Amino acid sequence: MPWAQLTDISLTNGRSPDHSLDILAQCTSLVRAAVVIHGWSVLPRARAKMLTFTHLRALSITFLGMGPHVMPFLRHVSAPALDGLSLDFEIEDGLQWDDASFTAFQLRAPNVTKLEITTGLACIPSNALRAALLHAPSLTHLSLDDCPNSIDDALIRALCYIEGVPPLVPHLHSLTLTNMSESRVSAEVLTSTIASRLWTDGELALRSVPPAVARWRKIELEGAGEVFSRLGQNFQDAIDGLQTGRVGEMEG
Repeated sequence: MPWAQLTDISLTNGRSPDHSLDILAQCTSLVRAAVVIHGWSVLPRARAKMLTFTHLRALSITFLGMGPHVMPFLRHVSAPALDGLSLDFEIEDGLQWDDASFTAFQLRAPNVTKLEITTGLACIPSNALRAALLHAPSLTHLSLDDCPNSIDDALIRALCYIEGVPPLVPHLHSLTLTNMSESRVSAEVLTSTIASRLWTDGELALRSVPPAVARWRKIELEGAGEVFSRLGQNFQDAIDGLQTGRVGEMEG
């Protein structure tokens, strides 16, 4: 197999994560990669050589099985041109998230504009997601899909723009949040965060200094029937009021 010539690869039966890394190490010309692998049951030894993908633009990784250790995969990857990153954690045991390893990976992939994370029953702590956003200065699209144990008021509040305070992910303009837990999310925080990054053209024209963040283009709040039922009509009225006369798109 001429691995070095491949620009697009899908590895869908990676029961051995080390074997998957061995294959990818030979694919130096990759532009797109989708990998389905099992996590490690115990931490593996560090590899002697970093896997550097100079041309890689899109990376999708799905972690399956019982192995809770997933960070060793990202710990060995450098992708300076990476634009889109999708992480799906479908592991059956407690996910072992490592802030330092993920931050180090982000520093080796500083140009990511699209980040999609799916956790299901696994849990990435809310403060770990906030740390990840802190190191994603180029981010424009954020999707937290089926992350009921990770999305909470603290995370949503971190996206709220406050004048004079250095903003988190200043270029973010598209946000998707699905399957939020009704015990973790409040109408007030959702509404204030949406409002803080939403202006009409007229409002922007009146400002002497433009806002330090991008305004929302698209917001999707899906699959959270219980949440919206609990939040009630006041939340819907608030969202409708914000949407009136403003640019962009909101879905719920």
